[in-house]
Amino acid sequence: MAAVVKYAADYFKQNNAFDTDSKYACTGDQIFFRNESGLSHTGLVVDWDDRGIYTVEGNTNGGK
Repeated sequence: MAAVVKYAADYFKQNNAFDTDSKYACTGDQIFFRNESGLSHTGLVVDWDDRGIYTVEGNTNGGK
């Protein structure tokens, strides 16, 4: 899993593995979140059910 959203998304797109049509994510998938500016955050899918998708995510502050 890559932490930098742009690089990770570009990798999946270049390898025909960037799926925007799936109704469900699978455990182990890298998921991307979008805001008004575009892709803005990423996480790792750990589970999903009828209520939602559950992820593990992290952030950096000052490169740490």
